[in-house]
Amino acid sequence: MSAKINHQAREAQIQQFEALRKNDAMPYRCIDCGWKGTKSQLGGWIGFSLWVGFSETTTFCPSCGHSEFLASGDELDAMNEG
Repeated sequence: MSAKINHQAREAQIQQFEALRKNDAMPYRCIDCGWKGTKSQLGGWIGFSLWVGFSETTTFCPSCGHSEFLASGDELDAMNEG
C-alpha cells in the first residue's frame, strides 16, 4: 500500500515539475525595445509589504528594464487577432 502512495506522490511531483518547466519556456516580448525571449530569461525581484504582509514578484525586460511593455505569447496572439 505504501509503495502505491509513494508512486502517486512521485507522479504528482513529476507533473508539477513539467508544468513549471513549460511555464518557464513561455515566450515573451518587450513591445518597447523588441527583446524576445522566454519567461525564465526575464529579470525580476520580489517585494514585500509590511502592511499587507505578502510578497509580490515583479518581472521586467532584461534589455531595457521596463515591466509595463512585456507581453506573453498568448497576449501577443490576442493583440494580433484584434
